[in-house]
Amino acid sequence: MDVRNCKRCGKIYNYTGGAVCNNCLRQEQEDFEKIREYLFKNPNSSTADVSEATGVELKVISRFLKEGRIEADYIQMSGDSALACEKCGKPVKTGRFCEDCIKQMQADFGKAAKSNSTTNKSFQTNKVHTFEHILRRKY
Repeated sequence: MDVRNCKRCGKIYNYTGGAVCNNCLRQEQEDFEKIREYLFKNPNSSTADVSEATGVELKVISRFLKEGRIEADYIQMSGDSALACEKCGKPVKTGRFCEDCIKQMQADFGKAAKSNSTTNKSFQTNKVHTFEHILRRKY
C-alpha cells in the first residue's frame, strides 16, 4: 500500500496514481477547467493574470504546467513561475525536463536495462532452493 500526502490539502491518502486525494479531485478538475476556459478566451495571459481571474493559486497553475496539463505556449510565465529543466536548467514549455535531457535519459535507461538483462542471465542458470530443502540438507 502506497501512502502519500495530497498536493492540495496535505492530508495522507492511499496513492492510486494521482497527485491529489479523492476529496480534492473534483476541485482540481474544476480549477483546470477554469484555467482552460480562461486561456481559450485570453491566450498568452501571464500566470498572475490567470490566477487572479480564475481564483486558482499560482502553485496549482505551476503544478499543472509541470504535470504537462498546460503548455507554456498558452500562458506567459515570468520569474518564479517560469519552468526550467530539472536536469540542465534550460527553459521548458511543459513538464520537468527538456527534450534533449529526455532523449539522454531514455538512452541511459536503455543501456542500463540491456546491461542488467545480461547480468541477470547468470542467476537464471543457478538452482533455486526452498528453505525446507536447505533444512533437509543440514539434517
